Formats: sequence, structure tokens, C-alpha cells
Amino acid sequence: MWLIPKSLAQAFTRVSEHYLNGLAEAFTGIGQTEFYYSEIPKSMSSIAASLFGLGMAMANMVTLCQSRMAEFTEQPFRPREKLIEK
Repeated sequence: MWLIPKSLAQAFTRVSEHYLNGLAEAFTGIGQTEFYYSEIPKSMSSIAASLFGLGMAMANMVTLCQSRMAEFTEQPFRPREKLIEK
């Protein structure tokens, strides 16, 4: 009987989770782009691609702000030293 170590089993569950998450993200992007192309007139089709890119950029900025705030708030409070030395 094969025994899988607990850490390896947890790694496999994470891999499948990230795999499914990546597939969902790809299909969401495709669906969003198709929606933009169907709703925006043909003369403005380049705006559809720009809107998708803008949405991704804004999502990345929100994620960056969230991660920086999490890093900042996890550190213990240390008062700053006086700026003017005697």
C-alpha cells in the first residue's frame, strides 16, 4: 500500500486548486472580452480590448495595495526616532 506524506497530499490539493482557479480566470477573461465585443459597436472594437486591460490593471493595483497594507499592519509598532538630533 502506498502512503502519501501529509505535506505532499496538501501540495496536490493546492495544485488542483490553483489549476481550477487559473482555468476559471482564463474563461472569465474570454467571456468578458466576448461580451465587450458583442455590446460595443464594431467601429469601437479596440476599446473592448482596452477595457479588459484596464480592468486587469485596476485589479492588480487593488491586490498590490491590499498586500502592502497586510505587510504594514503585520509588523509590530515601533515609534520613529526623533528626526532632529541634539
